[in-house]
Amino acid sequence: MKKLLLAIVLLLSGSPLLAQDVCGTEPTPQHIFDFLESLNFEQLKARRASDTVMHIPIQLHMMRSSTGTAPLSPADIFSAICTMNDRYTLANIQFYIKGEILYYDSNALLNPSASSVINTLMGTANQPYVMNIYFANLGPLGLNGYAYYPNSGPGTTVRRGGLVMSYSAVLNGATLSHETGHYLSLPHPFDGTSNNKLMGERVTRNFNEVLPRYSANCYQAGDKFCDTRADFLSNRWGCTFTPAAGDTDLNGDFFRPDSSLLMSYAGDACRIRLTEEQMAACRATLEDVGKRGYLLAFPMPVLQAVTTAPVLTLPLQGATGLHPNFTTFAWDPVPGATMYRLRALSNGIVVDIDTLLYTTSYFHGHNKLKANRNYEWEVTAYNQTDLCGNPTSARGTFSTTSFTATSVAEAHFDDLKVYPTFLERGENLQIAAAELAGKNLRVELRSAEGKLIAAQQIIASENSLGIETGLQSAGIYFLSIEHEGYRVVRKLVQR
Repeated sequence: MKKLLLAIVLLLSGSPLLAQDVCGTEPTPQHIFDFLESLNFEQLKARRASDTVMHIPIQLHMMRSSTGTAPLSPADIFSAICTMNDRYTLANIQFYIKGEILYYDSNALLNPSASSVINTLMGTANQPYVMNIYFANLGPLGLNGYAYYPNSGPGTTVRRGGLVMSYSAVLNGATLSHETGHYLSLPHPFDGTSNNKLMGERVTRNFNEVLPRYSANCYQAGDKFCDTRADFLSNRWGCTFTPAAGDTDLNGDFFRPDSSLLMSYAGDACRIRLTEEQMAACRATLEDVGKRGYLLAFPMPVLQAVTTAPVLTLPLQGATGLHPNFTTFAWDPVPGATMYRLRALSNGIVVDIDTLLYTTSYFHGHNKLKANRNYEWEVTAYNQTDLCGNPTSARGTFSTTSFTATSVAEAHFDDLKVYPTFLERGENLQIAAAELAGKNLRVELRSAEGKLIAAQQIIASENSLGIETGLQSAGIYFLSIEHEGYRVVRKLVQR
């Protein structure tokens, strides 16, 4: 990876450092260094055998375009959380999702012009007692992500600070774990040394060097850990480093940074671990009520593991002639599952629908499916504590028919009323609106599978009209009312 120069200019808002494809976390505050220097690592490491697992709740905040699209799916983020859980397993720290994902459909938030845009949102949208993580496109800002150390950042007390991730860095296997390290008090290993190799952390770990050599200062310099090698590389580098002349400390010892450390700036593929002292510091941060102790205020919910794949029910296997704007997907509930990922693939390749749902059905009516296509679709089951390697259904198939393109616009019929929505056999349907008279309406009735049952062109003579549905079979149906390119859809239930 090419070397990238870290900018040294702070944004006026107090936002993180601006750099290219690096961590934008602000310099480590002195109070964090003081906290780390106060820790007795020998005692903390001695307790490791009796450590219990700390479960950390996460609130996900996804920035999307104004039309509701995002560069990654929630399932991609779940995958990144699974990787982070692997990285923190030895620390006995695990992460789970708390509550539903919060979405923000705004181009300005998806592609922020400055980190202050997301920071302002963080100040109002942060949820209490959770680790808040925001996802946006930070590439134009030159950042993979950034985080706030304990007692810093937007928000107050139990909802202060958080992480901001660039979508482009979510799946690289390192950035999310790296930024979480900052959130839990871990500095970069090159802190205090990159700008002054002679006066920074020394390479030696011998505390009893004989003059003219200087003894180890690893607990007072650098990242304040002695089981991380002295590092001075504040630019991105690969997985190997060969020191050149001048890459030496006060003793003349060559720096040999450890590329396996998550908190380093080495290549993403080789950053995989925390050291014993780093793990102890993370746990101490979570045990300290003045730091991140509030994250442990409530126990993780006990949920049944998801071990069964969903069984698809609608559309029926091999269904044909479905309307691309009126298709209902449904599947049987899975024991233990609280959320489901639905994917529909045009010709089995192009993903036209990829959405996370908290129900076992989805009515599609927003021009995402294409006409005259063969589709494959599948559903994966999850819950908030079971996100990794989850079972996916066998793929179902269906095909769509042609249609006359229109758009869905509720505002065009903002006072439209359709009633009753629960129909008894033989009962007529009523449609009413303040300015319905004189409008040329196309009315369609479709089954839950999207098949056309009846269609009628009506010029309304009054502001209300009755429609005889002729429905005989109990079930779910969808009524479409279209006028001048605008359409609304109402769900009906025939008893």
